[in-house]
Amino acid sequence: TIAMFLVGGGILMHGIPFLHHLTEYTDHWVGNLPTMTTVAGALVPTFINLIVGAIAGALIVASVATIGHLRSAKD
Repeated sequence: TIAMFLVGGGILMHGIPFLHHLTEYTDHWVGNLPTMTTVAGALVPTFINLIVGAIAGALIVASVATIGHLRSAKD
């Protein structure tokens, strides 16, 4: 499930230019902090992809549940 959130978040991040550039900026900013290592700078985009994927997944689940509830209430 986590891998799917990462992949889905990555696809969304590359498809929305604003989010893609925000991720690049954040990665560059974290990489230039004096206490951050290269590993931390590499993990930042992965973490952002995970968050975006989890939010998108939660929105889809909420939408499907709402539609299902509305359909059952209609019958």
